[in-house]
Amino acid sequence: MDCVDFLRANIAKKELPTYVYGYPSKRAYRAFPQPLRITDVIGQARRSKQINIYIHIPFCRYRCTYCTLFLTTRQTPATRESYVVRLAEHIARYGEYFGDREVVSIYFGGGTPTLLTQHQFSDLFAALDAAFPKRSRKCEITVESAPGSFDNNLLECLKGHGVNRMSMGIQSMLAGELAHTGRPYSIETAEAGIKALTKCFSHVNLDLIYGLRGQTRDSWNFSLGRALDYEPQTLSLYPVVVRPMTNIMTSKAHTPELFFSDAEKYEVYDQNVALMASKGYRRESFTRFTKIAGDRAYRQENSDFEGTPLLGLGAGARSYFGQYHYGSDYAVDSNAASSIISAFSARSFDPEAIASH
Repeated sequence: MDCVDFLRANIAKKELPTYVYGYPSKRAYRAFPQPLRITDVIGQARRSKQINIYIHIPFCRYRCTYCTLFLTTRQTPATRESYVVRLAEHIARYGEYFGDREVVSIYFGGGTPTLLTQHQFSDLFAALDAAFPKRSRKCEITVESAPGSFDNNLLECLKGHGVNRMSMGIQSMLAGELAHTGRPYSIETAEAGIKALTKCFSHVNLDLIYGLRGQTRDSWNFSLGRALDYEPQTLSLYPVVVRPMTNIMTSKAHTPELFFSDAEKYEVYDQNVALMASKGYRRESFTRFTKIAGDRAYRQENSDFEGTPLLGLGAGARSYFGQYHYGSDYAVDSNAASSIISAFSARSFDPEAIASH
C-alpha cells in the first residue's frame, strides 16, 4: 500500500494517522558516504536566482509534552551568545556562495527565538544584510515567539529590522490544559503577548492545538473563541500529534480516555473549518486559516513547495537544494541536543564539508 492509499484508507475509517510528512522526516535522513560539499549544492542552486533562509534558534525555557523539536532548555546567556557569534559567521560565509540571490523569505524558528536579546538580533540582521543584500520587494521575515519571552522593546527592535510576520504558539487558553502541556505561564501572560504582537505587527499568526490531555469539545471551542476575539490575521489549528520520545505519548498510553479519538479530531476539524469560514478566514492548508487577501499567509512554505532553494542555518537546521535535502546532526534527547549545540558553537565553519546527513 502506497502513502496515498494509506491515507485514503485511514480517512475512510475516520482514523487520523499519527504523523504524516510531505517531505523527508529526520528519521529518513542517512549519513552521506562523504560529507556534502558546498560546490555540490551550488550546482543545484543555479537553477534558481532566489533563495529562502531559515535560521534555527534552539533555545527554550521549557519543553512541551508533545515536542520533538531540536532544542535545549539547558542554556545560559553565555551559551546563547556563543551560538549567535558562530551563527553570524555561518551567515557571512554562506553569503560568499549564495549572496547574489534574491531573498524571498527569512524565518527565525526554534526553540524560542525571542529569548535572544536586541543586541543579538541586531548582530544577526547585520550579518544577513551584509551577506544577502538582495531582498524581494515582498520579502517575508518571520520570527517565532512564546508568551512571556519578549517585551515591547524587543518587538520594536524586530520591526525596525524589517520583521513583518510574527508567529506565537498559544495552544490553549485554559490554565489546566496549559499545565498538562508543560507550559508554565499564566493565561494573563498569553493574552498580554497576543495584545503586544497584534498592536505592533500587521501580520500575526497564532498556533492552537486540539486534542490535548483533558480537553473537551467545549474547552476547545472556548480557546478558539478567545483567540478569535483578538482577530489575528492568521490562525494555525493543529491536531495534537503523539510522537515517540514525548511525555504526551506516555500519558496517552496510560489514560487514553483523556484524549480525543481520531474520529473526534476529524469532527473537530470539520467544525473548525465551518467556524473559521463564518469569521471571514480563508482556509489555506489543513491547519492554516487566514484573512490575508490575495497572497499566501506563509510565503516561505509556499516558496519551498514551488522549488525555491531553502538555506538552513544553525544547529539542527535542514536545507533543500534540488536533489539535496540535508541537515546537520539532530536529536530529541536533551543531553545529545546540548552536545550538538555546544559543538556547533565551538567549531569553525568549514565550507568544504557543510553537511553529513
